[in-house]
Amino acid sequence: MIGKTIKYMRNKKGIKQGELAKILNVERTTLSGYETERRKVDFETVQKIAKVCNYQLFFEGNNEKFKCEDVERKDI
Repeated sequence: MIGKTIKYMRNKKGIKQGELAKILNVERTTLSGYETERRKVDFETVQKIAKVCNYQLFFEGNNEKFKCEDVERKDI
């Protein structure tokens, strides 16, 4: 489920895999692996993806279930 969420956030933001991979400082194939769930992604990376894509993550229960919510970007 995390892979589909990562792909959803990226697509809604209109960012290509290569662009997001560069921001994350990973190979595009690594990001593709996260999205297809062939590679495990750590929590810090998921947080960074959410921040880049303007999403906020909410974890429920045992931290295995979560939902993401679009947030309005506020430049400081």
